Amino acid sequence: MEAPRSSGAQLALGAALGAAAGAAATYYYCRRARGSAASSQPPIGGGRAAAAAAAAAVPLPFSSSAAATAPAPPPSTATPTTRATTTTITVRDHHDTDDILREQLSRNRQFFAATDGQERLARSFVVVVGLGGVGSHAAHMLLRAGVGRLRLVDFDQVSLSSLSRHATATRADVGLPKTEALARRLREILPEARVETVNEMFTADGQAGGPPPSPSSAEDRILSGAPDFVLDCIDNIHTKVDLIAACRARGVEVLCCAGAGAKADPTRLRFADLSESAYDPLARAVRKRLRRAHGFGEGVTVLLSTEAPRCALVAPCEAEGEGGGAEGAAALARAAAEAARASAAAERRGGGGASASSPPSEPADAAVAVASPPPSSPPAAAKAAATNPLADYQLIPNFRVRIVPVLGTTPAVFGQAAAAHVLCRLAGAPFDGEPLALLTAPQYQRACDRLAARERRRFGSEEGVAVDRDDVVYLLRELWRGYSARLGERGRVAAAVGGTRGLMRSTAGLEFTRWDASRPATLDNLVLLTAEEADAHDRLFSDGLGGEGGGEGQDEGQQQRQQQQKEEVQGGERRAAPSAGAARRALAALAAREPAFCAHVEAMLERARRDHWRVQLA
Repeated sequence: MEAPRSSGAQLALGAALGAAAGAAATYYYCRRARGSAASSQPPIGGGRAAAAAAAAAVPLPFSSSAAATAPAPPPSTATPTTRATTTTITVRDHHDTDDILREQLSRNRQFFAATDGQERLARSFVVVVGLGGVGSHAAHMLLRAGVGRLRLVDFDQVSLSSLSRHATATRADVGLPKTEALARRLREILPEARVETVNEMFTADGQAGGPPPSPSSAEDRILSGAPDFVLDCIDNIHTKVDLIAACRARGVEVLCCAGAGAKADPTRLRFADLSESAYDPLARAVRKRLRRAHGFGEGVTVLLSTEAPRCALVAPCEAEGEGGGAEGAAALARAAAEAARASAAAERRGGGGASASSPPSEPADAAVAVASPPPSSPPAAAKAAATNPLADYQLIPNFRVRIVPVLGTTPAVFGQAAAAHVLCRLAGAPFDGEPLALLTAPQYQRACDRLAARERRRFGSEEGVAVDRDDVVYLLRELWRGYSARLGERGRVAAAVGGTRGLMRSTAGLEFTRWDASRPATLDNLVLLTAEEADAHDRLFSDGLGGEGGGEGQDEGQQQRQQQQKEEVQGGERRAAPSAGAARRALAALAAREPAFCAHVEAMLERARRDHWRVQLA
């Protein structure tokens, strides 16, 4: 019995010695790694202090008395990514040459490699107006993606209730301007980016079509510098209208973010034209006021949710638990309406009507979640302040008449989606979101049947049809969105405004036909047109049937065969597709007559090839 005991003890001793040797080797390796890190010079800036900080960052596997008594590195606030004070590194100029920036932005660079998008992002200038739940998350991701210049605009301060939805704010930021609180965090994330702050509310200058804004105006301070994109994350109707109109006048692309309050379903987010914003009350009100005050209500992309609000509005006094309940809410609404009426009456007495860019608040605005701050007269403002228990905490009197309950995840998703839209647009790789329009199964089936019937009439069979029902669903709804290709982008907007209403879209009279008649009816060779337009397009190829170069240089037999082919097509007995050369000539002639139309169709077909890689294998 002693032998097994001795053997077990030997095994235990051997295991202990092996563990000790492994620990010693690990300790020696880490100590050596720290020594080599301390003695090596960092590749970019930082000097010896950065090297010491890098060495200190190598952890020891365990603590020991020797390690505890070892002299600590000199105190330093430098990090491995700290720049030398004499070196100016910027995202715009060094995103491709600086080792740290290249590594930090490497995944984005790989994503946008096909369009050299990171170069474009580094040279982009984006203005984010409104830094609440949506704006803070959007600005946060724009900076992380490597946008070279970012301007943050907001007049408000961080509050305790902001922490449930803000991207970076902490309790230490409560009471600070939202611009400064966010900018401080962003500069820690990407110190090489240019982050600017404008701590004021956007206000438009003058009326639409009037003189340009003065250099000292809020509009010019916020929109100066020729920004590449403006992100509207404002929750106030009048201010949104003014900002969108100002961007339109300056020719700056803008994305309007609609209401994120009282909603929770992230799968309901959609990008749509402002003309299709019937879902969202805030976007719908913005569209109506833009149309009334500035003469347009379309041509602006809106990010909205199709989800119905899950809960009702809350009065400030009710939300803060200071009593009042429904009575407090009614009192606030009455006070706001009275202030608005007093302001309008004062303006009428003074002989100055409301400007086109800032119409007076109607009493109905009291029922809206976020109302415009009317320039109240002193008695009305005092009465509103006496009724509103939160008046002492509002930077602008009556700016918020009632509060929308918010689940913090929803504005975060809004902000992420908005940032994705802006980044892809700036990088030259835009995406088209799922359309709002709903089509039914019979509509898709009719589109398939019409395509098959057209193929039989032209070519005698359906053998050239290389799409199935799923492909037709993609083509009809996502690619062509239920509109004829000849409408173009502006025509689609006009059709949406004046034609189809609501979600349903009529596709009666629309048919698919081959864009290039010499190729099969594949996903990237089908164009949606009205029946008359499709017939006219098909005739281009029947008129152009023949060899390379018409009748000159051909023998009499070839010309007779071409004439016979033309007659067969006109008689509806055509069985063979035209030659590739004839099809190229017909499309070239069409492009010479209608270059914009052909460019639009070619771009859409290229998108079909990009979206469905399997087409390239056909």
